[in-house]
Amino acid sequence: MQDFAEGWKGTLEVGKVADLCVLAGDLLTADPHGIPAMPVVLTAVGGDVVRDDLGDVVHDEPAV
Repeated sequence: MQDFAEGWKGTLEVGKVADLCVLAGDLLTADPHGIPAMPVVLTAVGGDVVRDDLGDVVHDEPAV
């Protein structure tokens, strides 16, 4: 990693932070042009879930 933070981010593991989203589709079989239109079913920022599959806010999004 460019910021030398491998000890606390960079992989999905217990105890590490994560910024990620889960899409309602199969990225391995999808037409790449269709990926932006896939619904987001979960979003995590800094390891905290901030949106669930219904799009409801779970936690306030942290300031960047």
